Amino acid sequence: SEGTLTPTFNSNILNYKVYVPYETTSITVIGTASNPAAYVHNNDTFVLKMGETIIPIRVTAEDGVTELTYRVTVYRASNGSDDATLKSLTVSKGRLNPSFNKSVTYYTVNVENVVSELTIAATATNSSATVTGTGLKPLVVGRNTFTVSVRAQNGNTKNYTIIINRGASKITARVNGTGGRIDADEDFENGYATYNMIPDNGYTIAEVLIDNVQVEINETYTFTNITSDHTIEVQFAPTVGIDDIKEIEVKIYPNPAAEYVVIESEKEINKVTIYNSTGKKVYETKNVGMNKLRLEINSYNRGIYYIDIDGRIEKMMKM
Repeated sequence: SEGTLTPTFNSNILNYKVYVPYETTSITVIGTASNPAAYVHNNDTFVLKMGETIIPIRVTAEDGVTELTYRVTVYRASNGSDDATLKSLTVSKGRLNPSFNKSVTYYTVNVENVVSELTIAATATNSSATVTGTGLKPLVVGRNTFTVSVRAQNGNTKNYTIIINRGASKITARVNGTGGRIDADEDFENGYATYNMIPDNGYTIAEVLIDNVQVEINETYTFTNITSDHTIEVQFAPTVGIDDIKEIEVKIYPNPAAEYVVIESEKEINKVTIYNSTGKKVYETKNVGMNKLRLEINSYNRGIYYIDIDGRIEKMMKM
């Protein structure tokens, strides 16, 4: 007769809550059986005490044996504070817009796609009030709506709404250096994106990194089932002159290398020149006069380098 059942009645749900103000001293509960031949016990008016009153509604089936008990817990507010405002409202990721004010009940928060969940925390202004709707919240891509409710000691309620906008996935494509470009065919709505790596004349694809991991070199790369952010990095290198080099036995190790590289040749080494992926000379030595040479490369940037040993060009990767 007073208040509203929470959740809405469903014959498969056995437990319900009803909140009523302090002024409500009694409540009438009426249950109706699905089968007219069944019998409902405890259809009556109940006196409410301060706080919590549990009312069992027992249903006996037509066979007289089978029983099912529904419970309605009625919460009668005390004759206390009517303050149903929040003292604080925070989110673990992003920022409330506008900034929190207990009189403002609608907020938005924008987060990147990588944020798949966040925590909503809130504190009531009056310690006797109860707060619901806080905690860890999973996020879908797009709009997420959450409600934080405050119930004052006397039964007054106030709702604060937070709209969390989670961004769509994105892919960052970039060319390290020069020598070519990346063309994109992106369809994030359907979860895929294809990238075409196109070298300029006189250049070739030297390295492809997907999420900072080196992958097999191909002219295209496709991301499928995209649910998070990714990166694709491409490095191009000059090809002019490489096919005309002098064939001698040369070893370079370790390769990839981090701190140093050793060059070992069948013949005595005279001249060594190192170029980065853009063709810029970064090192040169002449009149080596040895078959084996160690070069320190720990100061080099990560990427592809080309080592010219007396006309023989070898590729080296700096890690």
